[in-house]
Amino acid sequence: MEQLSTYSSVEDASCFVVFGYSQSFLERIVKVEAEGQTIELHPGQIPKTHWGLSAAIAMQEFFYNGQTGGAFYLESVATTVLAQIIYRRSNLSGRLKRSPEFLDPNLFKLSLEYIRAHLSQELNLNQIAATVGFSPYHFARAFKVTTGLSPYQYVLRCRLELAQKLLQNQRRSLAQVAAEAGFGNQSYMTSVFQRMLHTTPKRYQQESSSILDHT
Repeated sequence: MEQLSTYSSVEDASCFVVFGYSQSFLERIVKVEAEGQTIELHPGQIPKTHWGLSAAIAMQEFFYNGQTGGAFYLESVATTVLAQIIYRRSNLSGRLKRSPEFLDPNLFKLSLEYIRAHLSQELNLNQIAATVGFSPYHFARAFKVTTGLSPYQYVLRCRLELAQKLLQNQRRSLAQVAAEAGFGNQSYMTSVFQRMLHTTPKRYQQESSSILDHT
């Protein structure tokens, strides 16, 4: 196992967050921007910031809620945290390329096609970013500027839409729909439905059946 480096953000005497990362993950995030340069991190604590607190809360909820969102969600949060550490506490601070405000239309279309074609599989940020030649962090930034959503949020909405369509077929079980829509398991799909549609997949399926019976 690779040796991990850590950074901590201390909020008060009884509460603090420690981020651990591997060298290979760090290098992967900046492989496009660094262009072969050596990355040296400056030791020290990260000042209290909005992104730091948001990331800490997101990670806490991820583990407390049974790792809802899977590896893609956790990777998205971790990528943002590590990229911010590089920008604020490294020899490359102020010298990394800035991401474009919007994704080029052709690259944007390519990324959406990749997402749609792999919805039933376990997607990760690195795979999607690689389709357009971006680092994960810069792709996530440009994607959000272009769509108003993070890649994770967009993928989640696509999976929700697909699940809604699949649930109109009464022959499919909830477990089958969850697998085909890329949720991984029925429990996760149910939590997404409750959070975003304020209903359950079972109830949605029953209501869809009722509507079809009256048309």
